[in-house]
Amino acid sequence: MDSNDINAKKKPTKVRQLQSGDFFGEVALLYNCHRTATVRSNNYGLYGKITKEDTTKLFKMHPILQDRMESLAMVRYDDSLRLFLMQALRRVDYFEDAPDDMMTDIAFNMKSESLEKGSTIFNIEDISTVLIVVFTGLVEIISLMDNGTEFPIERLGRGSVINPHSFLIEDKLDAIARCGVTS
Repeated sequence: MDSNDINAKKKPTKVRQLQSGDFFGEVALLYNCHRTATVRSNNYGLYGKITKEDTTKLFKMHPILQDRMESLAMVRYDDSLRLFLMQALRRVDYFEDAPDDMMTDIAFNMKSESLEKGSTIFNIEDISTVLIVVFTGLVEIISLMDNGTEFPIERLGRGSVINPHSFLIEDKLDAIARCGVTS
């Protein structure tokens, strides 16, 4: 599932009006990620395009071009999902002072997944292999008591970061994470 799925239920909103000479789609080329916006033409137009393969060839021939495109994309790209992810990840100690370009790379390379209420994200004894950012909804962190009874430890909402340290060392998890049910 891609980042477009996260916003699939939202009514489309106009973000900006493109003019002659404006460009779009560069973030997907630079970061090899899914697009987070739809571009619609209101009128007839003549458009130029370049493929990923051609862009890669150009970057190999002119490495400075990639640096310039990345810098420009950083300055003018204010996608709400990227900004949200960067803000959430900055709360993790080792990302606190990370350069914006690194944070953008991480944000654009995160994969989204949509789960139903009650779905298990991970179980006790699973090996932690991912850092998770809650985009929407609620995640319940649950411990098991000696008699097998589930005991909710925490409820985490939008912007919460799960497993920021344990996934680095592929640690065994000592709790259950489940998509919560709001009461």
